[in-house]
Amino acid sequence: MEFLSQKAAQLLVENIYCSLGTSSLDGCPWISPVYYSINEKVNIFWASSVNSKHSLLLVENPRAFISIYDSASPPRQANGLYLSGFAQEIIDSSINDIVIRHFDRVNEQSNFTGKDFSANAPEHIYRFNPDKIWILDHPKIVQGHPIDQKIEVPIIDLQQKLATISETQSNKCFQPTDFGSS
Repeated sequence: MEFLSQKAAQLLVENIYCSLGTSSLDGCPWISPVYYSINEKVNIFWASSVNSKHSLLLVENPRAFISIYDSASPPRQANGLYLSGFAQEIIDSSINDIVIRHFDRVNEQSNFTGKDFSANAPEHIYRFNPDKIWILDHPKIVQGHPIDQKIEVPIIDLQQKLATISETQSNKCFQPTDFGSS
């Protein structure tokens, strides 16, 4: 399991784009690519227009799903993560630090501060809190077909791996004691 937790942590820190899945209360799905940042608690952060479809759906239904993968990998060789959980707009005092570190991590040159994402701003900052995480494992051959296998990764194990990565690569993830750790 330690190897899979390490692999999952590396996938989280080596990528900046994820696919965010949201849905209406009646189950109509919506998938959006967003660039993200993370903290050691495996919270995922992104900035989005308050009027985007996924932002509006999160107001209606905070349940969300995220997948992260290397889309340049050959078929059946990709590493991938699947995360289920809940997402919400951040409206607390930690937003200024989150904004600065988020845009620093995704290498977007900006002078944004928390005030640029306040109540009347066109974009807000969102936080995803996972409750389950899975990683792709080697395919299992079933009647000659390679069938993807997913293994659940304990969140606590992934948090420990991210803490280790953060010690040597502080630009890859945030310290949860600094902000946004809920």
